[in-house]
Amino acid sequence: ATLGVVEPSRSQLSGVGFITLYDAKTKEVVSLNMAGATPIAAKPGAFKNRRDQEVGYLSGVVPGNFGGLVHLLDEYGKLSLGETLESAIHYAESGYPLDSYGYAVLSKVKASLEIFPTSAQVFLPNGEVPKEGDLLVQKNLAKTMKRLVAAEQAALKSGKSRKEALMAAYDLFYKGDLAREMAAFYKENGGLFTEKDFADFQPTWEKPVHTNFKGYDVYSNHAPSRGGIQTMMILNLLEPFDVKKMGHNSGEYLHLLAEAIKLVNADIYKYIGDPKFGNIPVDGLLS
Repeated sequence: ATLGVVEPSRSQLSGVGFITLYDAKTKEVVSLNMAGATPIAAKPGAFKNRRDQEVGYLSGVVPGNFGGLVHLLDEYGKLSLGETLESAIHYAESGYPLDSYGYAVLSKVKASLEIFPTSAQVFLPNGEVPKEGDLLVQKNLAKTMKRLVAAEQAALKSGKSRKEALMAAYDLFYKGDLAREMAAFYKENGGLFTEKDFADFQPTWEKPVHTNFKGYDVYSNHAPSRGGIQTMMILNLLEPFDVKKMGHNSGEYLHLLAEAIKLVNADIYKYIGDPKFGNIPVDGLLS
């Protein structure tokens, strides 16, 4: 949660993602899919060009990470949401000194941020990228997290269980005032989201994909994530070769790896998508 504040380009509560987790009690590997969906109205005709799909009010997806965090806390955690978000709220409210990486990222995306006044207010104070070491403050983000914690605390005070209190925060985000505010913001700016898009979202526990590479079990997330399947396909192609004998970063090894990546990507970009909207031949890809 704190990384979402101090590395907002990498990992945000409003972002999307996947978690692969080993449960020592059951000795099972499980996968949590918290990849938010595009709006129901996001048909191909809604986009004039590729930029519409990548930058702007048409390009967003339902934020999945917060829902995933709640499910993770419910299933495997001990802390409350308030305890989990405590340091994140501190650094959002009080600010953190921008590091060299954050400065480089903001400099790179400055032109895109300038399109969105509410984002520019936060990340481009006075119209410029903050200097390294300057405090970057995100008070509205802190307020949002405080509202989520308040929903949990109110539920606990009323006698609700830990699980019910976590879900009270979840419902505020996906079905309550926060969902309505997000949908209204997009509507005001020509976006496609409706309250139903947020209410329909649900993180899901899934069986991970698996392969064995030279005696090592490798697990990762199922589609619509492509990174894990992609890595396993590459490992499966490398399996027959003695890569150790080739030598680390030798010309022979790098050439073999590059060719494996090229072959795998040809399949990945053809077949991997959302399993709800098409049949993805994962077993075949990993065979």
